[in-house]
Amino acid sequence: MTKKKTRNSHAVIVFLKDPVCGEVKTRIGHEIGMEKAAVLYRQLVNLTRKVLIDFPADIRMFVNKSPENFQRWRREDCFIDRQSDGDLGDKMLAAFQEMELLYDKILLIGTDCPELDKNILNSAFKALDNHQLVLGPAVDGGYYLIGSQISHPDLFRGIPWSTDEVLQKTMCKAKSLGLSVFLLPQLRDIDTMEDVKYYKDLG
Repeated sequence: MTKKKTRNSHAVIVFLKDPVCGEVKTRIGHEIGMEKAAVLYRQLVNLTRKVLIDFPADIRMFVNKSPENFQRWRREDCFIDRQSDGDLGDKMLAAFQEMELLYDKILLIGTDCPELDKNILNSAFKALDNHQLVLGPAVDGGYYLIGSQISHPDLFRGIPWSTDEVLQKTMCKAKSLGLSVFLLPQLRDIDTMEDVKYYKDLG
């Protein structure tokens, strides 16, 4: 895990997977084939890369397997780290706990949301001036972004990941913790063929 101090006070954590056929976008792969699903995943990663390539924050890439596969993302303030063990909540919490030692504001995103752009990232960082938590609601009931200044372990525990209750349960936990929450615009992840067709219709 890289502990290097940088000039930036803000960081965007990006969770990525090795784009291995049969291991990414498998729900879509069952309908269009795993090879095509892997190609789709690579396209989504590249879209995210284009958003972040000159974004004014450190980029902390947390990958599940092979850091060398993502070397082309590198820039002076882009770092590659390994995801921890455990479920998604464990992995995200560990990333936040590491990064809060280095940065004042932290956002965490995946690579599934083609509509995520610099304006939304900027809005998320700005919201953390007056709120303790920022969430980007996804159409499927999850979230495409979570941001905070410090880690809140309860937000990542006991959440039914990959269900339509993720955002609701997270909001309930935030309320129980007394956290002020800012909600970003609702966007659509690509997780199913319905999502693929939606974006295809948009061109």
